[in-house]
Amino acid sequence: MSDRLDACELLNVARQTLLEKLLPVLPADLRYEALMIANVMAMARREYQLAAQTEHAEMDALQCLSISQAGISENLDAARRQVAGAIRAGHYDTACPSQNELLRSLERVTLGRLAISNPKVLGNER
Repeated sequence: MSDRLDACELLNVARQTLLEKLLPVLPADLRYEALMIANVMAMARREYQLAAQTEHAEMDALQCLSISQAGISENLDAARRQVAGAIRAGHYDTACPSQNELLRSLERVTLGRLAISNPKVLGNER
């Protein structure tokens, strides 16, 4: 086992130090900024931990959509562009199974992103 901390552990240590040692001695007019920095550090930690699985889940969600016979690109950015183009083209404008697929997929993607950016909304706090 390595005695070196990984990026996630370093963020944890730095955030704890900020909250426990620095925040109590900071002037009141700097508390908001310090808490904002602590929140960003927590978000960066969650992104470090969850980004790969969130992107994989997003790709799975997008590939469930039936946009064309060729299917969705294997590249996440390209898949996002394909879905956005299909939405702009009106592919999902009418109430039908494909519209329901889109809404379910977008909900999954949104929940994955919220788990990183604002887990309190989901009732999770990491």
